Amino acid sequence: MIVDDHRSYSEAVALALETLLPGERVRVADLDGDVVAAIGTAEVVLLDWQLVVADGLDIVRRLRHGVLPDAVARLPHVIMVSGHHTPAFERMALRTGAYAAISKTAPVARIVELIHRCRRGDQHVATDGSSVDGHDEALLTERQGEVLYLLSLGLDVQQIAARLFLSVATVRSYVRDSLRRLGAHSQLEAVAIARRSGLIPVETSPPTLERP
Repeated sequence: MIVDDHRSYSEAVALALETLLPGERVRVADLDGDVVAAIGTAEVVLLDWQLVVADGLDIVRRLRHGVLPDAVARLPHVIMVSGHHTPAFERMALRTGAYAAISKTAPVARIVELIHRCRRGDQHVATDGSSVDGHDEALLTERQGEVLYLLSLGLDVQQIAARLFLSVATVRSYVRDSLRRLGAHSQLEAVAIARRSGLIPVETSPPTLERP
């Protein structure tokens, strides 16, 4: 399934995949409906990071926290795409639960390769070789990076707690620890430092976020 609000991109990739994967059913998601529920019916999902209706990372997070109907037996493999691909974005996508993260400029053959790899159960690591299962090599833990990323989108502590399925006190603790680790005196300064250091993605056009 292809989940992207750029129809021309979706249709072009769908046509290419149908040609390169004969016999496979390739669908383009209807973004007017329940995107998360629609994704749950697919085996592999090509998901845009910056959807107009939702944040792609939040969709992956919600899938991991069991929001799918009981009839859905397993989670789909998510390959996240972005027009603003960076190592920070890739690491965050993998840590959130995506199988892989690639640029929208990547050839369709690369998508096909990733589809075959995730079906075989191959483990995926970031293109730059960094670890995706613990601490970021540069100062921040996985959760601290997630919290700073959501702060950069304009969410407050209560909204972040709901989005990450954490308590407000826990989120505040992550914020305090992030400021201490980065030597920042405010949330705004911490976000700026994290962006400059490549610890969190930089969005050029923040999406309209869908509340969980």
